[in-house]
Amino acid sequence: MSFIKKPPSAFVSAVLAVTIVVTLAGCSPPNETLVLTQIDGASVQLTSLELNPLGTAGDTTVFETQVEKDGKPYGSFMGSIIKVGGTNAGWRKDREERMVTAVFDLPDGQISVLGVSYYYENDQLLPSDQPVTRAIVGGTGKYVGIDGEVTTVRNENGSYTHTLTIIR
Repeated sequence: MSFIKKPPSAFVSAVLAVTIVVTLAGCSPPNETLVLTQIDGASVQLTSLELNPLGTAGDTTVFETQVEKDGKPYGSFMGSIIKVGGTNAGWRKDREERMVTAVFDLPDGQISVLGVSYYYENDQLLPSDQPVTRAIVGGTGKYVGIDGEVTTVRNENGSYTHTLTIIR
């Protein structure tokens, strides 16, 4: 008597593939939330680079400040803010549009952030209690391969809260 092995049917193969994918998906780590704070707006080192005497698109501000996690020093937050649209331009008619490119430099690596923020005309600081969400576009070290978003709020007392939702 001869036994001939038949390949599994397409249905059995599909069920097996779905089972493996669902099992592996259940093993992935959950999203991580990291909350960082800046003590106050006065401690932020802002440097304006007036590239156009009329104060229009292209004006750039660079910044660097220290951040804390659970009340202890945890790294720095630095970047540049480029004015891309003035009041009455773009969809936010009441505010200026500014492109933000920034990096959280943390003990276990860096987290890169990119997005647009809306400022009242000629203000250097974000409006109080109005969250701004930007994209996390990558990282290094412990944060390699991540994405997600960071929501920044300038609090009434002048401090900033950055809530990073990290997706691995």
